[in-house]
Amino acid sequence: MTTHNQSIPTFLARILSLLLHPMTMVLWMSFVALFGLVGRLTYPSAVRWYVVGTVAFMTIFIPCLFLWLLRVFVGAKRADTTSRHTRLMMLVAVAVCYTCCGWVFDSVVVLYLVRKMLYTATAVVVLLAIFEFFYPLSYHTTALGALLGMMWMLLLVGNTALLTPFIVGVVAVGLLATSRIHLKGYSLGRVAWGALLGFALAAVILVII
Repeated sequence: MTTHNQSIPTFLARILSLLLHPMTMVLWMSFVALFGLVGRLTYPSAVRWYVVGTVAFMTIFIPCLFLWLLRVFVGAKRADTTSRHTRLMMLVAVAVCYTCCGWVFDSVVVLYLVRKMLYTATAVVVLLAIFEFFYPLSYHTTALGALLGMMWMLLLVGNTALLTPFIVGVVAVGLLATSRIHLKGYSLGRVAWGALLGFALAAVILVII
């Protein structure tokens, strides 16, 4: 009975970590940009779904393919993803994918917000890579914190339709931090600093680029 009760929090933590996986965060960012108040007024339906499909392909499928090739040809087993070398290789691949996805939308003027969010996400990945050398942060909470930072800046310029998603996101950060501590044994500092630094960097970069 005790084992069963203990497995329920673990199962829920894994589901939450999967739904809010760092690789899915840019896709969530795209939904914020395309289906928020401004998105519905600016982008035709066909454009929105084209962008969602492109972002999903370049920021989820391609990095996952790279990780699979890394395991096949370099012999990186599942346990090896905990090594700094493997994590850095993956972060570099993700940063390249985010940047290339932004370049795809460079010639489409109306997609400037999506492009800015992709480049902002690249900056957050660079932050994670830098911190890998002295204080590794939680990728999950850093990515969600970055999404909240972007939403916060959009709220400040009048996108009030994003207020409810933003509040939900704040609650999700707390739940996600708890799940990462429960599953991976991360310290509170790693998950909290990840969320805070991701939020701050994303908010600043979204404004200046």
